[in-house]
Amino acid sequence: MTAELSTLLRRGLAAHEGNRLQEAEQIYRRVLDVAPNNNEAEHLLATLLTRQGHHREALELFERCIARMGANPAARCNYAIALEANGDIEHAIDEFRLALSYHGDFPTALFHLARLEKARGNYGQTIDLLGRMLNLHNGNFDAFLLFGEALNALGQYEAALMAFENAAEAAKLDADKINTVGAVLLRLGHIEAAQNLFSRALSIHGDHVPSMVNMAASLIAAGKYQQANAVLETARDHAPDLADIEGLFADILIRGGDTAHGVARLAALVEKNPARADFHARLLAALLYLPQFDGPEYLKQARQWARSHLPPMPSPPRFANTRSTDRRLRIGWISPDFRDHPLYARLMGLARNHDRNGIELFLYSAVTRHDDTTRQWQIVADSWRDVAGQDAERIAERIRKDKIDILVDLSGFTRNHPIEVFAYRPAPLQVTLYHASTGISQIDHMFGHVDMTAAGAAENRICSETLHRLPHAAFAYTPPENSKATGPLPALLNGYLTFGFVGTLPRIGDTVLNSWARIMNKAAHSRLIIQADGLHDNFVRQNFLDRARQAGLHIDRVTCQGVDPDKIRNTAIYDQIDIGLDPFPANNIMAGCDMLWHGVPFVTLAGTMPSARCGLGVLSDVGLDALAAETRNGYVEKAVLLGRDIDALSMIRRTLRDRVLKASMMNHRLIAADFEEAYRDIWRLWCAQ
Repeated sequence: MTAELSTLLRRGLAAHEGNRLQEAEQIYRRVLDVAPNNNEAEHLLATLLTRQGHHREALELFERCIARMGANPAARCNYAIALEANGDIEHAIDEFRLALSYHGDFPTALFHLARLEKARGNYGQTIDLLGRMLNLHNGNFDAFLLFGEALNALGQYEAALMAFENAAEAAKLDADKINTVGAVLLRLGHIEAAQNLFSRALSIHGDHVPSMVNMAASLIAAGKYQQANAVLETARDHAPDLADIEGLFADILIRGGDTAHGVARLAALVEKNPARADFHARLLAALLYLPQFDGPEYLKQARQWARSHLPPMPSPPRFANTRSTDRRLRIGWISPDFRDHPLYARLMGLARNHDRNGIELFLYSAVTRHDDTTRQWQIVADSWRDVAGQDAERIAERIRKDKIDILVDLSGFTRNHPIEVFAYRPAPLQVTLYHASTGISQIDHMFGHVDMTAAGAAENRICSETLHRLPHAAFAYTPPENSKATGPLPALLNGYLTFGFVGTLPRIGDTVLNSWARIMNKAAHSRLIIQADGLHDNFVRQNFLDRARQAGLHIDRVTCQGVDPDKIRNTAIYDQIDIGLDPFPANNIMAGCDMLWHGVPFVTLAGTMPSARCGLGVLSDVGLDALAAETRNGYVEKAVLLGRDIDALSMIRRTLRDRVLKASMMNHRLIAADFEEAYRDIWRLWCAQ
């Protein structure tokens, strides 16, 4: 290389490192005009083009020069980065490994290979690679952050928290980096540790809006809505147009039960930010609580979400699955809720009782923080796959590699659920057990109970999936552990009737409150007890009571209780309730089952679509479908009439647990057989195609 070319390349590199990319590109191309096969110029220009997103030309340049550059680990790494950017992950991994074969401890190769192995779920390899890197560069922020995520994925939480603290120390006084660590901790469920870092970032940079927003999100996660609201007000003063701030304000409204106003704010956000799938998914989940979306309007919104946020439908995939109707089927369940969550009470009995001669059960877990319940799910699975934090396409590749025959969605549009996986069609057949349509055309079937839609309803206007009705309960109920015997009817001890609700505040819309007010006005001297997350917070409780008063409730007859965050199922409340009030339009399956188990009958309003008919399904299974109303007036009258005959109500309480024990929901092997037959039926149809 001549001195002139060497000087020119140094100038180009200085411009490159100084982020003057257009200047650097011009210099590199001048060098190549003079010396067309200059390895270094081709390498640097290809690296720059990768950064600019011009992947095709970048790869052409790399492929011309890489073989001539010999054992140069930096060139191999840059080539690997270009390959990854172009979607060729496996080739990229090979190149990073080749770089390490040239230089066993080359930091760039160690870090990027660790990052890719983590994305594939190979957490042990990730930790080994990062350990080697951190031995060389102990203060590397990115390595500590990735190290913490890998340790967390393996359940080594104390070591993970130490790695995250090391990342924060490596950030020094950089508020952006400290906030980044806090955001990862928040996503992984380490709320208190996250809050400490947001506070640290704000002590460095008092008006650091990203830290304010994340602090508010962490306070919402901790149930401290009043504090969160105050932080958001301050953040909005600094950034009045930031969408994430408005999204959290909407979240507080919905969590506090003011769903109509929360939905209105979310709808405005979706309109202004059409690319934000997270806002749209939160809107879709909240719409289930509004009566006007019980039916075709909800499906319209679900389909709009799918059209707006899912990748284009791929060409019909070719599956390697053997088309045999009587072989053992590979069933995959995917959910972020394989943890202390109501999903356990609904489906663990099914998982435990599947006939393993006919079914091989794969669980794809998007759980970010394992607990004792997670370990029970791990034990019951034939194969367990941690997919938390992985992108949907990568998860789909894993499912396809496992040759899953039927992939089952358990959680719909709940947070952290990678429902986008279904758009890639990783399995020949795809099913949802969610209680509302997903609107995703690649999901073929919805499984549910016999009465999952109203009689005469046009099913294709309610669900995009084909409805597949099961002959018995569409779930296998697991009662709370160590349940004590049912006590006497509270009304016999109190001298007055107590209605009760246990669940979440978003389910209690204004129409529900109005119906409850009518019940209370007709049932003289009765009282209402409400136990819900958020009611421990003064801000939320006061707002809720204001809404209740406006709906006509005498709040001196209403008792509000918060929820112990350490107890997903707090059963002591049922000792105080005579009659349960199921919310509408979105019913509450597990609260309904728990009420019945503890001797509390409930009234429900059966709407049009599956989410509005879960209460009917539960009551039918114990022979109390007469407590399911078809109109709001009927809902009120049934609750009032049920409370007028205290002797009959007392007898129902004494016999309800026996009814539940004899119901199909408690016959887990029967329920498993129903699901197995349904799986087999749709599989035969696919094989016959």
